[in-house]
Amino acid sequence: ATATFSHLYQLCTSAGRSALTTGQAAHARMLVSGFVPTTFVSNCLLQMYARCGGTAHARGVFDRMPHRDTVSWNTMLTAYVHAGDTDTAASLFGTMPDPDVVSWNTLISGYCQRGMFRNSVGLSMEMSRRGVALDRTTLAVLLKSCGGLDDLALGVQIHALAVKTGLEMDVRAGSALVDMYGKCRSLDDALRFFHGMGERNSVSWGAAIAG
Repeated sequence: ATATFSHLYQLCTSAGRSALTTGQAAHARMLVSGFVPTTFVSNCLLQMYARCGGTAHARGVFDRMPHRDTVSWNTMLTAYVHAGDTDTAASLFGTMPDPDVVSWNTLISGYCQRGMFRNSVGLSMEMSRRGVALDRTTLAVLLKSCGGLDDLALGVQIHALAVKTGLEMDVRAGSALVDMYGKCRSLDDALRFFHGMGERNSVSWGAAIAG
């Protein structure tokens, strides 16, 4: 039963909103059967509702889960961020028992996507103070926020952090550095770093051309 229900929910999640009715039918069948879902199955159900039904459906499942793990929390957090509800996402994040780097990055990215660049930078700094190691996603979003703020001085500090952590050579972080220098109108630095990149992708080329 575990494999059956989890597989059904995963298929619905892949199909998207059009599969909500099918997902609800599978959920109803599980409830009627008396099957007690594992945390894994509950997470599959939660992901299905988050993808197919929206935050209200997902939150109903989340609130009724007897056991939640980090995947459960991150799924609900991501659902709110995708819906553009950063206030509820932040409130939920504040109650998380043990947020991981994915949790932090989800909210940091959410702020950046909404143009709330100072919130994004501030949360990144809080993440660092809490001893959670920044990864390439954090750096890329942080650099995008620096570009949005037109804050070259902060961008240079983040570049130094990228060098210190060895992430400067990562193509995603590197592309974000080129973009940041371009957005902050430091074109010489943007092109200098671009030409020094060992690996480039469409984002780094686009950033260099736009800069």
